[in-house]
Amino acid sequence: MNICDNLSEHLAGNCYVKFRFEEDAEKAVVDLNNRWFDGRAVYAEL
Repeated sequence: MNICDNLSEHLAGNCYVKFRFEEDAEKAVVDLNNRWFDGRAVYAEL
């Protein structure tokens, strides 16, 4: 997994990730959606 970009000087709450295999990206979306981090909901999309 490589973090591709952060569009702000400080973390803006968005993370762009590049996966080698499409199946891994799809699994990450399923595993991350509706999780919580530091009291905030996490949402992932392709």
